Amino acid sequence: MKGGVSKLIFLLILSSYLFACNGHHDRPFGGFSSESPEYKALSFFQANYNTNDFDTMLALSSVKYQQTIQAYQSPNSFSRYLLNLQYDQGVDINIDRSFSEITSKTGDRTSVTILFTGHNHGRKIKELKRVLFIKEQNKWLINDIEPVV
Repeated sequence: MKGGVSKLIFLLILSSYLFACNGHHDRPFGGFSSESPEYKALSFFQANYNTNDFDTMLALSSVKYQQTIQAYQSPNSFSRYLLNLQYDQGVDINIDRSFSEITSKTGDRTSVTILFTGHNHGRKIKELKRVLFIKEQNKWLINDIEPVV
């Protein structure tokens, strides 16, 4: 009887641990918090390349960068002319951890590097872009996007 109770307690502890660790899989983009720069960068490019959602792109950007985006009038023009990234539909967008960093002493600037994988006219293309963030009113907003060299 004593061994059965011990096994039961062990199984209860193990199952609660397994269920507790499983919660992040329900979140999109690998479990990032919706307020994190990583989540916002992935959301921005998902809106740009895969859903053509100009409003989401603007909502995730600083006022300065909103003006830049609006000058291009569409997600396709923005990615073609400003980012120089042209893909056929179905771009894979992932975080590249090798370059991400907080860049100011006050913690109000950071960057996230994004790896794009897709096809353009049948050719497979991989490209890295660094997304620069600023913190405005306690929210991370995209302030610029630059090539990784």
